Amino acid sequence: MSNSWLGECYFSRVFNDKAESYKATAAVFCDSRKLYQDIVKRYLQQQGLQVDRFEKIRLIERGNAKEEELNLIQTIDKRRIIAMGTLQEVVKENQAEERYLKICELEDVKPLDLQVGVWPKKAVPTELKDWLFGDLGVTHSEAEQYSDTESLPEMKTYALVDAAKVDNFPLLLEGSELNHECLFKGKASEELKEVAAYLIELKLDDPLTTSLFTESGLPGHLWENDCAVFLRSRAKLSELRHHFRKFLRLYSEASHSWKYFRFYAPETLRTLVTAFERSQFEAFAKNIRLFACRSPESGFIFITRREETHIKKASVAEVV
Repeated sequence: MSNSWLGECYFSRVFNDKAESYKATAAVFCDSRKLYQDIVKRYLQQQGLQVDRFEKIRLIERGNAKEEELNLIQTIDKRRIIAMGTLQEVVKENQAEERYLKICELEDVKPLDLQVGVWPKKAVPTELKDWLFGDLGVTHSEAEQYSDTESLPEMKTYALVDAAKVDNFPLLLEGSELNHECLFKGKASEELKEVAAYLIELKLDDPLTTSLFTESGLPGHLWENDCAVFLRSRAKLSELRHHFRKFLRLYSEASHSWKYFRFYAPETLRTLVTAFERSQFEAFAKNIRLFACRSPESGFIFITRREETHIKKASVAEVV
């Protein structure tokens, strides 16, 4: 049983121009989570099905599985390495509306280290560079917005940083030459500066950019803090700041008062964006082409609109 992995698999197929979605428990005899995913994807692709996402993947140990899961596990071994449980159709209201997002996950992204003896030194991990600093192309909506593509504003890269996760972050920011703004203003921007949100326009040649992707155990290297959400946009820094300030507070019916809302914390924003209805997403993501942040499982998640052009990479698994 020590090589038995179990998880919930969501998958789909297109039939008569209509997407049909299903889920099933999948048991696999293998050595790792990644191999589990690869085997299930290959098995379903052979049947004309596309994997959408996985949930609750775990190695089965004695006592951590229900009776029906154990029954499924008992059907796999070295000769029969995969078994699928009962197929269930996932019925969604306004399914076409809910599939307006494209969510891609890059697995096992390794942070930069101190890069001792390395030249030239990297500013960001190689597998992230095209996503975060490369050419995203021009979308139909951008072509309509700017009649002359020659005057199309440059695609910029921003980081929305939660300073509450970093000791003395304002001091780090002062030592940088990057353009930045605090989302708070007035008295709050001074009193709450150590826990505020900061919008920063990143440049590849600035040390603070590299520090966001570096893990060394030393102060100022911020990968392990998981403190930033990355954005791609043609909008100006001042325009994005003005836009995001709209979401800083929520009204509490319980206390009949306004509360600060840390939507910019990566763990909040990656859940919030994918839970939005389309109209909510469009209101929140105005002028933003791409959201990116670390995933809970040592990867990187990229979120954009499904109809837009996007970077294609063989190593990126679409998990819409």
